Amino acid sequence: MAFLSRDGLKQMLLNHVIELKYQRKHPTQSSNTRRMFCTGAYPNFQNSQFLASIGAQSALGFRYPKSASPYPPKGYNPDEKNLVVTYDIFMQDYRNIYVYRCNSIRAFPVDTKNNIENFWEYFNNNIANMSQQDKIEFLKK
Repeated sequence: MAFLSRDGLKQMLLNHVIELKYQRKHPTQSSNTRRMFCTGAYPNFQNSQFLASIGAQSALGFRYPKSASPYPPKGYNPDEKNLVVTYDIFMQDYRNIYVYRCNSIRAFPVDTKNNIENFWEYFNNNIANMSQQDKIEFLKK
């Protein structure tokens, strides 16, 4: 499987919810990789029809950044550090993805009403009822 480029990942995040697996920039004792479901890419959160939906705001806890530019935090540019800022669906917060050895496991287009409904069906059947422990195990796989 080919790894995603930073620009390719940012482009994909604009209109997809993606299940990713990537190498951690700072590995933990339990894993040097992390999985996640994410969508949206800084600075284009406002351009996402999916993130603007009531469903994303209620079920996923999505909120637009309080300032027009939540990043770069502490004065760094995510692009210069090979990072992509996205919205982490499990953690319900913004997260930096280190785009080194980053793969898309599956991607759900969320660019049309029908595609968004298909994602919500998957979400309700497979994600919504996961326990906290299930989510932790998912992140480690």
